[in-house]
Amino acid sequence: MIKISFITTSTPAQTMKISIIMPAYNAGEYIGEAIESILAQTYPDWELVIVDDCSTDSTYGTILSAAKTDSRIKVFRMPVNSGRCLEPRLRAIREASHDYICCIDADDIVEPDYLTKIARRVDETGADIVFTINYAFGGDLGDRVERYASDESFDISRIYTGKELMPLSIGEWEFAAGGGCWNKELYMRCAATYRFDCANAFADEALARAIIFEARKIAFCDASYFYRMNDASVTHSVSVKQFSFINANRWIREFAERNYQDRPDVIDKARISEFHGLFDGLRLLRTLSPSLDRRDTSDIMRQLSLTHSQIDFAGVHGKVSPRLWAIGRLPFRMSAFTLGLYDLIRKALINTSGSRK
Repeated sequence: MIKISFITTSTPAQTMKISIIMPAYNAGEYIGEAIESILAQTYPDWELVIVDDCSTDSTYGTILSAAKTDSRIKVFRMPVNSGRCLEPRLRAIREASHDYICCIDADDIVEPDYLTKIARRVDETGADIVFTINYAFGGDLGDRVERYASDESFDISRIYTGKELMPLSIGEWEFAAGGGCWNKELYMRCAATYRFDCANAFADEALARAIIFEARKIAFCDASYFYRMNDASVTHSVSVKQFSFINANRWIREFAERNYQDRPDVIDKARISEFHGLFDGLRLLRTLSPSLDRRDTSDIMRQLSLTHSQIDFAGVHGKVSPRLWAIGRLPFRMSAFTLGLYDLIRKALINTSGSRK
């Protein structure tokens, strides 16, 4: 367990009630810490709604034990495992009693003043969404804690419209959407309005962008959310689900084309992101194919082929790597083969150059 020191200085500003939303699946090693960080909040007006996605480890038992110690903890269980975060998250939001929700993952933790700072910022701004400062710890970081979003060059003092902020999430997120505080009615309205082509582990990221787009006002505060680098999480498991970012990229590009016709720069950004996602997917498939069965490999290839067929190569010409652009222009199967050959040659050249030094 990594020790993170906190200095609590805030006075609780009890102006609103908050429902904390926590989907959980096989988080037995860490969920106790996540719950402890909520029980330590200086802001008392909260409830914690946990939905277990049919865990097979100690997660559910840990949740039930915690609920016996505090009546503000509400526990539910999915009838069958959904295999992604979105379904248990939406179930938890439906069960939530309050108008504002804070989404906290079962392997993450928050500082004691987290809810106090968020509530104060909502009271100051009337924002539909308040985002926080995220820090990464664990995993490859060892015992280090590193700020990873919102970037220090990003102006968190401003209040944004959703349409203004959403483009900053395309490609690399320039702000932290993990955690934070969301208007429940806005969240559920968008979840009912927007649909996705298929069930995938990144559907919640696509939905988050839609909610951001629809928000009237979005603010930031300096509350600290600590994201655990956990290779065992749903989005890091070796399976076909790891490739669902391909579908998310396609959805984001289509969304940008529909809603940002007055912002060609946003559409370009989404198309470029989808272009790079194609090659990221092909390279990831090459790395993980020994761990995937033939059916999953075929399904992934179909998804990549669909992406390839929809890329606007003329539109991204001159805005991406000319070598990758030329490879992408080939028929899909030949493009995949040529990319592998290109990467092998480039690796060999780099190794040869290094050996001569």
